[in-house]
Amino acid sequence: MQRKNRMQRQATFVRWCHDCNVPLLRKKCDICGGRGKAISVTGNGEVRPAFETEKLEINKQVTNSYGSRTGKLMRKKTIYLAKTSGVDKVDEVIVDGVIIGNLEFDILEKLYRFIPSIEGCVMFDKSSIRKIRVKKMPKGHLKGKYIDSDNIVTLSSEKFNIGDYAILIFPNKMIGKGLIKRELTEAKNVIKIIDITREELAFSNQISDIQKAIIANKGALNIIEKEAKEFIKASMEKNKKPLTVAFSGGKDSLVVLELMKEVTNNFEIIFIDTGLEFPETIDYITMMQKRLKRKIRLLKNDKDFYSEMDTFGPPAKDYRWCCKTHKLAPMAEYVSLNYPLGCLTFEGKRKSESFSRAMSKREDSNPFVPGQVSAYPILEWRALEVWFFILSKKLRYNKLYDMGFERVGCWMCPSGLDCEFQRMKDIHYDKYKKFNQYLIDWAESRMLSKKYVRLGFWRWKDFPKKI
Repeated sequence: MQRKNRMQRQATFVRWCHDCNVPLLRKKCDICGGRGKAISVTGNGEVRPAFETEKLEINKQVTNSYGSRTGKLMRKKTIYLAKTSGVDKVDEVIVDGVIIGNLEFDILEKLYRFIPSIEGCVMFDKSSIRKIRVKKMPKGHLKGKYIDSDNIVTLSSEKFNIGDYAILIFPNKMIGKGLIKRELTEAKNVIKIIDITREELAFSNQISDIQKAIIANKGALNIIEKEAKEFIKASMEKNKKPLTVAFSGGKDSLVVLELMKEVTNNFEIIFIDTGLEFPETIDYITMMQKRLKRKIRLLKNDKDFYSEMDTFGPPAKDYRWCCKTHKLAPMAEYVSLNYPLGCLTFEGKRKSESFSRAMSKREDSNPFVPGQVSAYPILEWRALEVWFFILSKKLRYNKLYDMGFERVGCWMCPSGLDCEFQRMKDIHYDKYKKFNQYLIDWAESRMLSKKYVRLGFWRWKDFPKKI
């Protein structure tokens, strides 16, 4: 993956071997020896495999919009997601080395929507009957122009709604992406042309799966694994303190734990139960303790979260008091009592996780936990490297990822996604209902409407200039 700057880590593309139909972590494919082609992404290059719940959602959206034949094709594909910016969850959907569209969560409707790219429209054209033929080519520059109802032909069985994105077939064999702006029975300006192309694309016949991708990237994985282990050894030698691993139950700390196991056994594993963990995470920690055949030290704050909210108010992106009281305070107490001379803690922080972490150093200390030095072996890794490492080692990961969660920290974290908070309704309704009702009562006590909660404005104490 391309990196602009070691500190900012703003990748603008990922590479793909089209001969083997796999993503690449470096220029060369370890299967065929060929060079990968760059695929531009609009985010910072955080690409990862789509897991079961996400794949089902994408397939449902594509089938509903472009027909069962297209949906059947998609079900056979390995899908990758590239995280990009948006009001809530927005992922570019990559299939066979092509960004076929975006999967977006609508915070107003509380639903997912798939918005095709022009490349996706071209690829769907061969299998979809849900398309609109344009009789006569409009004159001049086409992007942004409107098409009238008397200039289109659709199958009588196919219905289009306002807001749908349609595949447009032009008389000169160009393919377009159109947005339905008015009922197709109306006369004027019923479809807006969003994009148009002559490019020819099709789904690949080359089989692609995760294991094949891991083989294609074996060399790159070996390089980053070796470097991370060397960093761990150097940090141990430099600091000469007792060793701990901060294990959250998430994918990144799982990688760090595995790396540490392959370097030394002389460390303590620490899990901080904030009282706001997913039940699945608690079960996962219990399972991992049995699997590792060693104790995972569980730290917990005995303060009640809801009582503290009565004092501090709901936590927010810019007011995360909960991290200090429920995470840092228990850790600080434990370090002071058990590591009077301090400790060296290895954690799974990564630069590409967020803007705030993009400028992180590989070692630092937190004034809220005196005596603790934190070190980050995978600080430079991206999500695809993390997942390929986990899957190549056949490590047991938290099942929340298979359930559609991008992150597995506190289930009501204000820095989380609304789509994941809404998912709590399906899997832990009682927890969702209690917290949501608290937010509603809190908002009403301050003369704020329910929309304040519904639209997620509770996530900020002071609103940013731009969301």
